[in-house]
Amino acid sequence: MPTVKHTAAGAALLLSVSLSLTACGTKHNAGTGAQTRQQSLSGTQAGARPNPSASAGPRILSMTTDDKVDFRSDGSAALAVTTRDGKDYVQANQLLDTLGFQHSWDAAAHKLRFGDNDAAFELSMDARSARKEGRTVPLAEAPILIGDKPYLPVSAVDELLNDDITFSVREQQFILHPTAKQTTMDRDAGSSGAGSGGTNGFADDPADPVKAKPNHQANQTGSSKKNVSTVMPRALQHAAQSPFGNEALPAAASSKTIGDLIDYAKRYLGVKYEFGAAPYSESGAFDCSSFTGHVFDKFGVDLPRTAREQATKGQSVSKSSLRVGDLVFFNIPGRFRNNHTVGHVGIYLGDQKMIDADTKPKDGVQISDLSKPFWIDNYLSARRVL
Repeated sequence: MPTVKHTAAGAALLLSVSLSLTACGTKHNAGTGAQTRQQSLSGTQAGARPNPSASAGPRILSMTTDDKVDFRSDGSAALAVTTRDGKDYVQANQLLDTLGFQHSWDAAAHKLRFGDNDAAFELSMDARSARKEGRTVPLAEAPILIGDKPYLPVSAVDELLNDDITFSVREQQFILHPTAKQTTMDRDAGSSGAGSGGTNGFADDPADPVKAKPNHQANQTGSSKKNVSTVMPRALQHAAQSPFGNEALPAAASSKTIGDLIDYAKRYLGVKYEFGAAPYSESGAFDCSSFTGHVFDKFGVDLPRTAREQATKGQSVSKSSLRVGDLVFFNIPGRFRNNHTVGHVGIYLGDQKMIDADTKPKDGVQISDLSKPFWIDNYLSARRVL
């Protein structure tokens, strides 16, 4: 069923302007975010502290809705609250645009999905439950349609996004408070110049069996055939889809190497990115976590659907001891979201490179340089699942 994709490129560009902002109680600051949120829901003001370094006076940004967002001199943003039957709602597209989330709306099914580089959240209108990071979350109040637009109950915003944002409600305004930490927004920014194993903290494990193979160029050709992990691949039971047509994995292969996995991943270079993509066999596209899930599935590893879920699997790996084939996880920065939630995943290639499905700097599956400031600033963790 067709969906309409809302990227709000203009809003994202304006919201990506780096500001020196003072924290207004993020969830991770000694519980102040939770306190602010509880005050919000009881109608008590929890205002942001003014920041003299922010630009003076409010800034108004027209969104894809009838209302405006008031960007204030203290760094906060105010959205209109709509009351229906004694319950408070905020216009969903407007909120998600302001937060910098991607989102898609299925008008026929009345279903809304949103997230960073994959659909970590899914809601249906009039349903008292939602999907969050692969699990079902009960909602005290259901999302509704007002006209032809989806609206989220303020209580549901708190239930779903309590790890992501801090907000308050005052005088029929939903007020988003900015994050404290500044991070690089531009994926195109130049290299840090640190080099392999340099001061940016990314370093290869010298004991990595893949890299230890003589003349192996995992990050360029993926040609290694050295066995480093034995699995029983379910993928041998069916044909693997690739950009070059239906192609069965070798029937004689009872185990697979990391080098084989990298070879397989690189077959998809240039395949387009699509937010919330259906399986590749249906969509011919990937988002970040559907790409990693697709690749690892062919080698017997069943990963969850979203990057946030994938970040809980396997073995934790130090940033300074990465191996080819490790999953690497990143935050996608936003002016009003904390900097500790996973928003993107890729597969480490060695030598500070990864292969990932993303919208920038190119569109689609690409090889990204982790020595760039964007990835250094927004790195969160790494996991070894194979």
